[in-house]
Formats: sequence, structure tokens, C-alpha cells
Amino acid sequence: MDFDFTWLSDELNALWDAIAGFFLAILTGIFETLFNVFTDVFLWIFDAILTMVESILLSINFDFPSIQPYLVELPDEVVNIMKVLAVPECLVILSTALTIRFTLGLVPFINLGR
Repeated sequence: MDFDFTWLSDELNALWDAIAGFFLAILTGIFETLFNVFTDVFLWIFDAILTMVESILLSINFDFPSIQPYLVELPDEVVNIMKVLAVPECLVILSTALTIRFTLGLVPFINLGR
């Protein structure tokens, strides 16, 4: 009498695949959790640095001289033409661009044509 044990081999292979899949799912979950933890730690440090920079910048007194008293002395026609030509907005854009350029000049490895 011949006994066919291929069904046992198939069952053991299926059991092995189920066990391997279970441990693979556990390892995948562990690595995803560690990745999230390290990402959160990095973001926490980055947030702390930005908070310190914000507090330092808020402690600096930026009292720029205002041009408002000088605009009052100008004739109304000149002030109107300046507003039509959007001179105040242009000054804001230029001062922002220059601030960004000077700030980027302080960062190493960024060469802005110098």
C-alpha cells in the first residue's frame, strides 16, 4: 500500500508561508514605527531650532525710519502718481528681495554670483 504525503508537504509549506508572512508583517510594522519615531525626533529638533530663531528675531528691535512724514510734505499730485505707479509696493518688493539675497549670502555653499 502506497501512502501519498504530498498533502502534508503542501500543508507544511502553507503553514511556513503563514508564519513567515506574520513575522514579515511584524518586522514591517516595527520598521515603519521606527521611521516615524526618527522622523518625529528630527522634526521636533527642527521645530525647537526654529522656535529659538523666532524668539531671537522677536527680541531684536527693528525700528526702521518711516518715510510717512516725508510723504506728507509732498504735493498731492506727486503722491497720487506714486500710488498709481505702485511705488510703495515696489519698495516693499525691493526691500524683501534684498533682505533675502543678503540672508542667502550668509549661508555657506550658496554663491549668488560673487
